[in-house]
Amino acid sequence: MATYKETVGTSVANISGNSGVVDGQLWYDTSSSEYKYQYLGAGSWASGGDLNTGRESASSQNIGSAPHSALAAGNGAPPASGITELYNGSAWTEVNNLNTVRYGAAGAGDTTAGLAFGGEDYPASSPFYKNSTETWNGTCWASVNDLNTGRYATCGGGTNTSALCGGGEFPGYATTPIAETWNGTCWAEVANPGQARRFSGAAVVSSTSGLIFGGLNPSASPTTFALTELWNGSAWTEVADLNTARYGSGGTGIVTAALAFGGDVPPNTGKTEEYNGTSWTEIGDMSTATKYMFGSGTTASALAAGGSPNLARTEEWNDPVLVTKTLTE
Repeated sequence: MATYKETVGTSVANISGNSGVVDGQLWYDTSSSEYKYQYLGAGSWASGGDLNTGRESASSQNIGSAPHSALAAGNGAPPASGITELYNGSAWTEVNNLNTVRYGAAGAGDTTAGLAFGGEDYPASSPFYKNSTETWNGTCWASVNDLNTGRYATCGGGTNTSALCGGGEFPGYATTPIAETWNGTCWAEVANPGQARRFSGAAVVSSTSGLIFGGLNPSASPTTFALTELWNGSAWTEVADLNTARYGSGGTGIVTAALAFGGDVPPNTGKTEEYNGTSWTEIGDMSTATKYMFGSGTTASALAAGGSPNLARTEEWNDPVLVTKTLTE
């Protein structure tokens, strides 16, 4: 750390307070007659309010109007359920249930305009792999047009009028890379991702912009992936791999600012990585290593909840903030 004496003879800006200063800047604060510097502190996870019902592989609807807000629907207890809870930044409240029970579904939208699709019924009923889709209006769920292909352990995101669903497990325990987009009325099959996988993480903006990362290809010798693929509305492109291959991770964000957290390496991990549109960087770990949690939010303010085995735990991510220090003699 630099001292006051070490800065003598150095030309620095005279600024009153810290208005307009940036990460790494040294300046002379004319209001307090002190030399100061500013740096970016570490982001971290902190405990939030527990779910009322512990769950894994629920669908999640992305951040709403308030930081750390989310809607979680369905679970895999067993049996699968349609239990829905709303998070207001400090506590979860049970609201109206899904019309179709499901486990391993995906979600899109926000806390007042959500979408839930796919999943499975566990223990089995017919059909086991769900293609049903429901929309949330802030009060209740309503059934709308189905996916073209029923699936579970899928991933996706976006809004309730423009969403993406990619991959998953299909009848016969097959894993295929089938992708579909939602236009607010119906689903349409689009170009498939390059890699078939289930239990992937995702960061999706809309039907024309999304990332899929990690995942598992079930076979006689299962493969855990670090692979990341980018969707631009017409084609998939491989981009930078995760630093740690994993499946069952949580994910959130957009294609230029995404988070991947938790998952099974194996074993379960709490590792968190941030994507900046070019590469993944490891950042602060979750306090609980788990898989099959659900996530929502942004790289600045995210939420991770649930996990295996049917955890009720919630963790909140807060992005690094600028820290101001005063130089000493």
